[in-house]
Amino acid sequence: MTGAYPPLDDLLVTVRDFLMDIRQELYGARRYHAQVAAYLLEIALRELQDRGGEAAVENGFGADMERFRLAIRSGAFDARDAALRSALLRDAIAAVAMTRPDHLHPDHRNQPL
Repeated sequence: MTGAYPPLDDLLVTVRDFLMDIRQELYGARRYHAQVAAYLLEIALRELQDRGGEAAVENGFGADMERFRLAIRSGAFDARDAALRSALLRDAIAAVAMTRPDHLHPDHRNQPL
């Protein structure tokens, strides 16, 4: 059924915009929940735009962050300290770019991950 419905990102934008419009008319917890829902839709939109999924740390462990943490603690990356810091910075930038891109330093905005 390709083309039978608007693209997913258009649907998310429509709902987000609706929530942003009505939140001005809401008070208390309802206003807060509308704001949170709009914020979560913004994250979903950014993830859709990323299409490649999460920008993972190039650590040799893939998505197994527990093994990665244990390897750091054991000293496995001590000889590659600069590479580790660089990978962790890229991972942190990718995470913040998804959740709160406005909190990124200007040097880290709009850079490929």
